[in-house]
Amino acid sequence: MGSILIIILSSAFSAALVTYSVTERFESIVARPSLGGSASSCPTTEVCLVIESDAVSAAVRQEFITSATNAVLIVLVTTGVITLALLAVLVIPRLRTIGELILAARQLADGHLDKRVNVQANDEISELARSFNAMADNLERVEGLRRTMVSDIAHELRTPLSNIQGYMEGLRDGVIPARPELFESLYQESMLLTRLVGDLQVLALADAGQLSLHRTSSSLAALVKNVALSLRDANPGQASITIKPMENLPRVYIDPDRIKQVLGNLLTNALAHTPPHGRITVEAAVSTTHVALKVSDTGEGIDPDHLPYVFERFYRADASRTRVTGGTGIGLAIVKQLIHAHGGTVEVESRLGAGSVFTFTLPIDKP
Repeated sequence: MGSILIIILSSAFSAALVTYSVTERFESIVARPSLGGSASSCPTTEVCLVIESDAVSAAVRQEFITSATNAVLIVLVTTGVITLALLAVLVIPRLRTIGELILAARQLADGHLDKRVNVQANDEISELARSFNAMADNLERVEGLRRTMVSDIAHELRTPLSNIQGYMEGLRDGVIPARPELFESLYQESMLLTRLVGDLQVLALADAGQLSLHRTSSSLAALVKNVALSLRDANPGQASITIKPMENLPRVYIDPDRIKQVLGNLLTNALAHTPPHGRITVEAAVSTTHVALKVSDTGEGIDPDHLPYVFERFYRADASRTRVTGGTGIGLAIVKQLIHAHGGTVEVESRLGAGSVFTFTLPIDKP
């Protein structure tokens, strides 16, 4: 309503200025009194209309003013109608969008994450509404991941704890005989719990910006070789792991233990998604300031719909996978956090049925 009032007042002011200008022009040219009543007294550069009678002059002036005023009023009414039409077409839909945006924002603040704004135009207000919808989509997705994370954490903790509790009760009651194999199983379950809690702690520290790194000048070739050989020996009969030559790589400024964890997570992930006859390749490339390490496989690949979310914690592309077949779902999230903590980047390329390529960068050690 304020915009409409401003437009009407502006139109009225413009009309008043037009009327005043027309009147002044009439009085200065048409209604000018004759100088001596002779046409010869007019300057040669302009045309003079000599009015012999004051009464006639007044009548002509009044008629001109009335005509000019009527013309201005017609222009004003026409302008007002056009302005109102433009308001109906342009402004009112924007005001409606703003109202919907305010209502949706209030509902979103109350926890209704499914509320969206109906967008039909391409103006600035509509762009704001689209941004709001995108934010709401992201919040809804993050909330869904959070709920899944809580459920998954409870499941990942409950399974080994239940196993340990069951075996311990059997040992206490004498139902299960004490055997070295049993103690080895209990030890593995406890180690699983330790790894899970440690991974969660890494994510929590990274989120809080308190993840400590013990950086040293390290040989990436030796590190890659150690991790790859360890996993290859621990997974006989799985896909082959090939390391391309890295002897001439510059030293990198990293926390060796953290990068071993990164590489171990990527190779473990590749082994889990590559058939036994498949291949996993580790290679490196050097730029001016960073070394890029690439882990590629010939496995099942990742669906394009899932590709943007593979680094989300507790996200599984295949929801049917369990802890045994698909891991806990936080390995790639840890990879992302650790690489970012080193000042590097990590990305993934994949084609469904053709394999995946994970690439991360690490800073070169400056001499």
